[in-house]
Amino acid sequence: MSTCARRCPRRARTSCARSSGPGGRAVRPRSRRACWASTAACGPSGAGRPPPPGEVGTITCAPGPGSFVLDLSVRGERRTLTNRRTITNRYVLTAGPGFADLLTLPEARVTTELETGDTTWTLRLRHEAGPVVPFVRLLDARPAAAPGWARWDDNAFDLLPGEERVLHATWDGVPPQDRRIRLDAWNLPPTTLTDAGA
Repeated sequence: MSTCARRCPRRARTSCARSSGPGGRAVRPRSRRACWASTAACGPSGAGRPPPPGEVGTITCAPGPGSFVLDLSVRGERRTLTNRRTITNRYVLTAGPGFADLLTLPEARVTTELETGDTTWTLRLRHEAGPVVPFVRLLDARPAAAPGWARWDDNAFDLLPGEERVLHATWDGVPPQDRRIRLDAWNLPPTTLTDAGA
């Protein structure tokens, strides 16, 4: 599994970094190119020329049959800093016929640090070792018919090697002693988090 990393000078950013080998060692692709509309071209082709109307551009990563994570950030151009808006998304993609390589993705190691309050939990996740962790989920670990719920400010995301995320949950209608969260991902063993610890 690879995670793509290239930066455009303005307005848009793409990321391309290959994670492979024992311990998920990061290896940069040999060649990569990115070019986005309304920005100075990042690649050798079309330098100084924006793409035609309606065409966003192209991303080229190092050739290979495996899956990879595209980390894409787009920043709107505004006159003042306070009006600028950045939208970031990640996508698990493949350069081959399918995602079979995900079935053999090595297990990663992620540490957790949980702070609990009256109605809010703060969870810090840090990727410590191994490859990319796709499809991280934070689920209510109680029975489906239990009253109340937890609302996270983000969920169902991918965690890159060395990355740290801080997430916040707000509990609504759940007694403190019943609150528990199940943390799982594609290549992580499921963990239940409670006020008393994991």
